Amino acid sequence: MTEEKKSYFWLKTSIFFGYIIVILMMIISAGTLPEKLIVRYIGWVIFIVGFIVWLPARIQLRKYYTSLPEAYKIIKTGIYAKIRHPIYIGVELMFAGFSLVLYSLWGLVSTIVLITALHY
Repeated sequence: MTEEKKSYFWLKTSIFFGYIIVILMMIISAGTLPEKLIVRYIGWVIFIVGFIVWLPARIQLRKYYTSLPEAYKIIKTGIYAKIRHPIYIGVELMFAGFSLVLYSLWGLVSTIVLITALHY
């Protein structure tokens, strides 16, 4: 395996485990935010916005998706013309929204940490 493929593998593995950690934190810390109905509604709105960003990006990427970095084609149309990584942004918004739906403080904190880590 080339050094580039190893780096790509570890990047994808790190993102996957980051998502697993966020999901576990949401479940473990459910109910740690004040249980106000408005928090749950805001969470659902954020979740739906994330889904609306994620779904068309995933559909548009379907025919171009490859796990091999050298075979990538940069997409500059549709939602990709407006947002650089709409799938990641959509998933992160869904995580943040669902953390609020579950009143999960640590789910929200771990989502913010993951967003920050993915940004850099």
